[in-house]
Amino acid sequence: MNRYSSFLKKIVYAAGLRDQLSLAFRFAFVLLVGIVGFPIFASTAFAYNRSAAVAYADKWALSNDPNYLHYSEDCTGFASEAMYAGGDQQNRAWHGDKTSLSADWDVAPDNYFYEVNQNGAHLAETVNSSNSDYWNSYNATLPGDLIYYDWTGDGSIDHMAFQVNAGKAASDPNNPGWSFTGDLMDQHTTNRWHAPWNDIEYNPNYSITVIYEVSHKN
Repeated sequence: MNRYSSFLKKIVYAAGLRDQLSLAFRFAFVLLVGIVGFPIFASTAFAYNRSAAVAYADKWALSNDPNYLHYSEDCTGFASEAMYAGGDQQNRAWHGDKTSLSADWDVAPDNYFYEVNQNGAHLAETVNSSNSDYWNSYNATLPGDLIYYDWTGDGSIDHMAFQVNAGKAASDPNNPGWSFTGDLMDQHTTNRWHAPWNDIEYNPNYSITVIYEVSHKN
């Protein structure tokens, strides 16, 4: 019996309900308070450590963590790894390891739906090239938050990046004179470390791209 089960048992005894609770009700009660080894839904018992999440993203932005399975398009898996490093708890919907990755962990539109509808995140701002905020050096979110990109503006999310600290962007070897100072992101698929949050410098479709800035739960 682990400490959570012991704690639950004490609650049941204290309430004088030991002999009155059916097995089904006990199971429902356990799920309700979130005390299961592998929760069905996202856990809210742990605070999100933004600094730890950002440190992970910066460490692995240009390489693959061997503790996880990686596909050629692994942008969302990389962001999920960073969120997990920041304290998000794996569950039946959102999970990843060396052998398997769930869709909510590894597929950008699935992850967006999971974060906003099940994991307590919220959409902070949606921008495109006709919006002045799209061109700003700083966006509406914080380090440890999430950035989703619809490259063609068709309403389908195609890519995901992880926002890290603000500052001067890493230099572009293909454009030595280019510089950027503002909010920065790390990403995979095309691995980038400290790139501009809006990805304009690297995105040939910037004029039709829609960006969803999502604030992770704290």
